[in-house]
Amino acid sequence: MSYTARIQYIIKTLIKKDGITLKQIADEFEISTRQASRDIEQLRYQMGAPIEYDKKDRVYRLTQDWSSYTNLDDNLVILASYFRSLIEQLPIKNSIKKEIEDTFLSSVSKNAASLVDKVIYKAPQISFPNYDVFSTVTEALTSKRCIEIEYTNFKKENTKRIVEPLRLINYSSSWYLVAFDHKREKVINFHLSRVIKATILDKKITFKDTKLLVDSSFGIFVSGKMQEYTIKFSSELTNDVRHIIWHQKQRVEDLEDGSFLLHIPATNSHELITLVLRYAPYARPISPDSFVEEYKKRVEEINKTI
Repeated sequence: MSYTARIQYIIKTLIKKDGITLKQIADEFEISTRQASRDIEQLRYQMGAPIEYDKKDRVYRLTQDWSSYTNLDDNLVILASYFRSLIEQLPIKNSIKKEIEDTFLSSVSKNAASLVDKVIYKAPQISFPNYDVFSTVTEALTSKRCIEIEYTNFKKENTKRIVEPLRLINYSSSWYLVAFDHKREKVINFHLSRVIKATILDKKITFKDTKLLVDSSFGIFVSGKMQEYTIKFSSELTNDVRHIIWHQKQRVEDLEDGSFLLHIPATNSHELITLVLRYAPYARPISPDSFVEEYKKRVEEINKTI
């Protein structure tokens, strides 16, 4: 097992048991006690673990609470189940899937690896891109060069555009190219399935603010002014959705009646309206006013089709 697996084992044993010895570590992973000692020192000086050696009992113990690492192994079990579910959908030979899975599991503890068959994650269906387009875009991202794309919009209109590729994102089982469009002079999300052809150009990428734009906003769409949107969830949904993290910078405000407000940063309301509709009638938009009005308009359109 890897260094990572050893560290996880030491952490979990220290937290859940009354100390650990170098021999325990050495026997568990078939390493020398000298290597086990180096692992302890790594925890002390690189991770700030409050570990001290008890000369009387000849064990290493925590001198204070280190509970932030209590669920490390559990999180890795969850991650391993996600990873396996995604691998199973890859259009490659089973022998290669097995090799990839074994490589990943070598970095987790024996306990986490043993639970992978029992903790199952049902991943949504993965969409696979046009690999000619995908490969061209990834090459452009690596070489930091612009590309010319032939693109079909939702009106079935074909256009040619010169763009600076910034990121490829898979969101809700669809692939998107986030790129700076030279003609429109702004960052746009292009649905990759609508990119008919992509050609790498000699022109270098100059746009710099990708991470801020993509990571700070909720969902996939980044065009528009960043602002805070607020959704109210009724008490009937509190136990079901209160724990969900939709965005790393979200803010939850609990109300006295058991309901709560979700404050979330976004550049537009498009995907947030879809989120509210998913939980209607137990969720509704609160602010800004444009969000509320757009939601009402969507509901009216839905009612007309019933």
